[in-house]
Amino acid sequence: MKYLKPVEVTQKTILMSTTFTCKTALKAIKFKQYKKKTLSKTSVLSERFETK
Repeated sequence: MKYLKPVEVTQKTILMSTTFTCKTALKAIKFKQYKKKTLSKTSVLSERFETK
């Protein structure tokens, strides 16, 4: 195993952490969108039942 310079190590860790945060952020966004879709569907259904 070759020795890495501290700068290289920090750059690699930053890259890894940023990709990880991006992935988690994307997952969160997708989950929020999914929740919104399901909520809108349920609200539409409840509105239909209320109008009857």
